[in-house]
Amino acid sequence: MLKDKTATMNEDFLIEEFIFLQKFIVKAFKYQEETEQAKMGELIAQREAEHLRLENDAAQAVVGEQEKFRTIVKQTLHDIQSPLSSLGTIVEEHNINMPENTRITLRNAANRIGDIANNLLNQYTNKNSVENESAPLLVSLALLQIMSEKRYEYSDSYVKFITDFAKPANFAFIKINPADFTRMVSNLVNNAVEELKDKHDGRVNIELAATKENVVLSIEDNGHGMPGHIKEKFFQGIAITEGKEDGHGIGLTQIRDTINANGGRCNIYVIEGERTRFVIKFPIIEIPQWIASEIRLYLDDTVVVLDDDESIHGAWDTKFHDILKEFPTLKIKHFTHGVDVIDYINGLNEREKHSILLLTDYELLNQGMSGLDVVRETKMTRTLLVTSYSANSQIQDLVLDVGIKLLPKEFTSIVAITVDKKIEKWSKKVDLVWVEDQKWFVDDLVRNYYSHIKVDIYYDPDSFMAEVHQYPLDTRIILDTYYFAPDGTAYRLDGFIIASKLHDMGYTNLILFSGDVVEQNNIPDYLIVIFKNDQVNKKQLDKI
Repeated sequence: MLKDKTATMNEDFLIEEFIFLQKFIVKAFKYQEETEQAKMGELIAQREAEHLRLENDAAQAVVGEQEKFRTIVKQTLHDIQSPLSSLGTIVEEHNINMPENTRITLRNAANRIGDIANNLLNQYTNKNSVENESAPLLVSLALLQIMSEKRYEYSDSYVKFITDFAKPANFAFIKINPADFTRMVSNLVNNAVEELKDKHDGRVNIELAATKENVVLSIEDNGHGMPGHIKEKFFQGIAITEGKEDGHGIGLTQIRDTINANGGRCNIYVIEGERTRFVIKFPIIEIPQWIASEIRLYLDDTVVVLDDDESIHGAWDTKFHDILKEFPTLKIKHFTHGVDVIDYINGLNEREKHSILLLTDYELLNQGMSGLDVVRETKMTRTLLVTSYSANSQIQDLVLDVGIKLLPKEFTSIVAITVDKKIEKWSKKVDLVWVEDQKWFVDDLVRNYYSHIKVDIYYDPDSFMAEVHQYPLDTRIILDTYYFAPDGTAYRLDGFIIASKLHDMGYTNLILFSGDVVEQNNIPDYLIVIFKNDQVNKKQLDKI
């Protein structure tokens, strides 16, 4: 019995020892596993720390290189200013003996160099410039200026540049950063010229067309054709680093980015060994308020031309030659000095002044005044500022401020001239002339309350001011306080400004139909104010 009991105790002991040993082994493995995990975590942490240190060192190196580059850019911009200033001084000092086309080209080239330098500085100093923002761009004018510069740049080459602008595209606008557009076209032309460097019959065709939706730009060279792999990279959005040895590739990334950033589309047509053709489309926008797309005349008008360049007078004589033969009652007078124009116009009576259309240059050299000063001195609202500065946003604002429009001097030969053959000045008799930008609003009012009388409606102030001379001076004219274009931009002409201009012209029956609160002390004595919520008077505006 004792022996069996001892055996049982030994067996129980062994089982306990085995269980203990098993637990010990499990704990040992667990400890080893935890130790290995800790070592692994420590190793990972060390590696991550090393990776972060390397990344930080790399980032610091990049920051350092960027700072060095910023310094170089700033120094370059500083160094460019002096030769640019010298170039500008030379142009201005010798402008009397320099043909205007040459002067304009040199000035545009100098301005573009400055734009490139400033754009580079802005990109690497995190500054935003107004000049780098998108703005309405007259595409045909921009292309003419770019190509004028390119003809000078490649004057020693065999390459011929051929431009062909369809008539509907002459006054077509897109919204884009002007500097980006110029750089894009410049890159496209440079590509084409590089492709033609070994050809004696090389040519680059620049074509411009316009539809209701798009402005279409085409640039084609008769080179060897863009390599297929570069074309694929362009459309796949892959960075294109190949350059001048192939002729195509220069600036293609910038070209693609500019197109994509401005809602454009691009196709590339290649015939291997023969040609490459870029066709680029941008959405067309409304013509801005500051530009004149035609010259509008009445039968008894006198056109006064003011320009200090005799060649421009010859260009206008050529432009008006057939018009004057067809309409012998029209007259044209030429002046080279602003003071003479001021004396001439201010010596006329009011009725004679209304028969003047002034075409004046902006830059009147060595005269102590500009064309805009002449406009202010004569109060000539029927004026087109004919200038090579038409792309200058400050000039555009000044034109709007004085209530006139501008015409690019480069378009003297292509601008349309229309003569109103049917209606003489002050001869169109109506009961009301209504100028209101909310078409639905005025159309409903006329239909509901004024269908029994004759009402002429204008939906924007510019159209009205272009035709106001056909109405007698006692015509009842209804104005709004403010006017907005379909794109939401405000016209510079508001109801008070128009009323002031009409009063100066001799109009005597002016009503401001206002939806806004107007303080009594702001109302001139020649203007009647009726509020749009006046349920009684809005039904009898023809009787007030």
